[in-house]
Amino acid sequence: MLVYGDWNGDGKTKVGLYASGAWYLDFNGNGVWDGPTVDKVVFWSTGQAGEKPVTGDWNGDGKTKVGVFVNGTWVLDYNGNYIWDGSGLDKSINWSTGLTGEVPITGDWNGDGKTKIAVYQNGTWIMDFNGNYAWDGTSVDRLSFFGGTGYVPVVGDWNGSGTSKMGAFASGLWALDVNGNYAWDPPADRLFTIGASRQKLIVGKW
Repeated sequence: MLVYGDWNGDGKTKVGLYASGAWYLDFNGNGVWDGPTVDKVVFWSTGQAGEKPVTGDWNGDGKTKVGVFVNGTWVLDYNGNYIWDGSGLDKSINWSTGLTGEVPITGDWNGDGKTKIAVYQNGTWIMDFNGNYAWDGTSVDRLSFFGGTGYVPVVGDWNGSGTSKMGAFASGLWALDVNGNYAWDPPADRLFTIGASRQKLIVGKW
């Protein structure tokens, strides 16, 4: 599975691959596998069936770290040393709708420089807006509706304001919450067609 992030903190998004708990990261960003002394081979996994890789700058130091999501639980390499150091240094969090088919989402929702978590299920987004890994109600965190059944969630800073915003993709159609107000309100937001139904989606600061 394709993953991407700024592994070395130089401000540019790089690629990586995740397979059965093993992460192969293009650490120097040259688009070539240079072996584990230059690039990175990381093993970060719960060992449970159905886990999904997640990435983010959990602690705000400018480098993207690894994590996995399975059965509503997030296991994050918070300090970025690629080793599980226990829940005092790293993070094991339950953040879930409890519904089948939910998708883990990450982004810097409030612009403080740290990546937070969220889940998406058939157009519903439940977002840890303040990043304390607890649901604080809709006055602090976010419960939003954007997309729908059959849509794939996408996240990006569509207007360059420094905060991550919602988007949804289905069969080549992109819908982006450009102004970041958690509502669909064209013409401020964008609807356009690029790609096809079976393509994989990636976004980043290339």
